[in-house]
Amino acid sequence: MRSTLLFLGATLTYLFGAGSANHVTCSWTGPGPGSPDTLGYKRFCSANLKLQDSEHGQYWCDSPGGGRVMVADWGYLRPRTLELATPCNGGGYAPDCSLSHWAVCPNNGAAVVGWNCYYWSEWDDCEWPKLFAPENVPKVLDIYSQ
Repeated sequence: MRSTLLFLGATLTYLFGAGSANHVTCSWTGPGPGSPDTLGYKRFCSANLKLQDSEHGQYWCDSPGGGRVMVADWGYLRPRTLELATPCNGGGYAPDCSLSHWAVCPNNGAAVVGWNCYYWSEWDDCEWPKLFAPENVPKVLDIYSQ
């Protein structure tokens, strides 16, 4: 029975792939100090948190390519986890995948500074390295691309 299940799992992984993006914890704090716009990045959008209930929310913004896109969510991957969506993999939100580097900075009305921004590649998604309680979850995420 066990060998049949392993074979079935391996077959499904071969046929459909192991996943659409490399999921990791966000860890790259950038190419230098300062906010991304001082490092050659352009603001893609400012995404506002739309709470679904007290423990779940999604970050939506107007895409430069047109339409509204979801760039992150909170509480869906795991409780209190902020997950940044992939710009280009499997239905990603980016209209231009030639932009290979992306950045996110939480913005609750305070100045955006480099230490609270994380960077990732166009084919990845990542989760914020710390958990956010409902009272501390960022209300806005500024997304940048380069």
